[in-house]
Formats: sequence, C-alpha cells, structure tokens
Amino acid sequence: MKALSYAALQKFAEELRSVSNRICRRELLCAASGLKPVRLMPHVDDAQALVALVRTHGLAVQEGRHSAWIRLDTGKGGWSSGSAEAGRGEEHRLLYVACDAADALRLREAEESGCPDTFGRELLIPQCCREMFCRNAAAASVAQNDFFGFTFRDVYQVVPRELNLVAQYFDAALVSHYPCAPHCAQSLRIARIADRITAVLLPDDARVNRELMRQLGLYSEHDGICLVRSKGGEAGWFAHAPDEVRATEDGRLVRALRQSTHFRASGTLLEFRCREKVWSESFDGVRILEPMEGMEASKPKDLGNA
Repeated sequence: MKALSYAALQKFAEELRSVSNRICRRELLCAASGLKPVRLMPHVDDAQALVALVRTHGLAVQEGRHSAWIRLDTGKGGWSSGSAEAGRGEEHRLLYVACDAADALRLREAEESGCPDTFGRELLIPQCCREMFCRNAAAASVAQNDFFGFTFRDVYQVVPRELNLVAQYFDAALVSHYPCAPHCAQSLRIARIADRITAVLLPDDARVNRELMRQLGLYSEHDGICLVRSKGGEAGWFAHAPDEVRATEDGRLVRALRQSTHFRASGTLLEFRCREKVWSESFDGVRILEPMEGMEASKPKDLGNA
C-alpha cells in the first residue's frame, strides 16, 4: 500500500495532537503509514474538521452517503457497539481514509455492499477474525453487539499485552477488530506494528497505551469495566489497591473492587475479599484478562478455533 514519507508522517502526527481520541489518532497514523485503510466514525460536529485535516496532509477521504446513528452501551462509559434508528441516539459520520483514493473508495463501497466479510477484507482484517465475526454476529446482536466475549471465551485468561482489549474501553487499543482468539498470530502482528508506529510518531500516546494495557482488565457486559494494577497471589487471588481502580462508570463491578483488597474468579462468579470478609457476586459475561509482555501468538493451525 502507498504511504506518506517519514517527514510528512512527522508533520501529520504533530497536527493529530489536536484530535481528542487516541484510538482515532492511532488509526489515522496506521492509514498514513500504509498499514491499512481505516473507517472512522467521528461525531457529526467534528467530522468536517477531521476531513480537512486529513486531506491537507495528502490522504484520501471518502465520506459515507448517510449519517450513522449509534447507541451507547450500558456499563461501558462512552463505548458503542451498536447502531440506533435514524434520528435516535448520537449522530456520527462515516469517513473512509487511505493513502490512495482507490483504496478509500473500495472501502466505502465494501461497507455499503452490506457484506461484513467483504468490508473486513478491505480493512485487511485477518480471514480467521472475519470468520469469527460472521459466525457470531447473530449471537452478539442478542446482547449489546459487543464481540468481546467471543474473542475471550474463558472467565480468566492470560493474553499478550498488545491484545488486552479491556483497554479499548479506556481509549487505548492497537487493533480495531475483534481477534478470533486471545493469541491470534495475525492480529498480534498488526498490533505490534501499530505499537511501533505510535511509539515513533506519537510517543506520549504509546506510553499511555502501554500503561493501560499492562493493567489487569475486568470486563462485564452491563455492570462496568475496570483496569487495576494487580499481582497474583495464592489460590488464584489478585491483590489490588481499592483507590487505584480505573472504571468506565460507577457500576456494581467497580463498587465491589473498591470495597475489597483481593478478588479472584470462581467458576462464573467473582469472589472478593477484605480482611476476613469474603463474598461472591455474579456479573453478565464476566472476564479477567491478565496481560503478559512478549507473549507468543497461537500457531497458524490454531487460528479461528475460538
């Protein structure tokens, strides 16, 4: 794919500091570096300024024919996994960005075709991950259309730091698709390239991303999502500082963490402990992700079996 020169990338990165969303800044750098084309969904009030910025630096932009209306997920701060009827929810614009005008046009046309696999292919999402998405689309739509639980199927799992997707709910992510499995080799490759691009061009963003992704993540479908600095202990207990819990919002999950000093998975429940008091609580779709640095990916034969 085409890419901007390094000098042009540096100038572009400097002006991207005015864009408030870290994930958006990373996506635009990936497009400008030739890693992949991207689709953005800025709020309608911000869209034209973003179009002007991108075009000023030589990137091609296709604008969607219609607005996208989104609804915010319950329990996830400002995160949105699903759409709303026109005129309801928040109005956003669809922007398709690439270094090459033909790539941007193909991306827009692929989404307008209504075929998720075709759209994912133009986004250069790995085939194994596209297959996982299509296979679970109907089941995901029953809840909030969040595919998190289809990538991370176990209540507790160790994951590569770069694929700690709990951090995406705190505006820190290196991929913009759901991997087919927690150790998907192709997704991990994309994430590590995006990590290096960000480190070179926006080092402050890379530092924040890494700080958040190194924290242990707790996910629930409706009751909040949290990041905690934690260390494992005996019998599966994780110790944490109650006043250092980062949460999407004040839900049941963060309240339990702030009332406890240890937690662990117990079947499909979470157990909490504070001094001699131990109690259990149930959360929809609960997951615990423990990130590890330098973790190897799955072998190719294992891809797509989640």
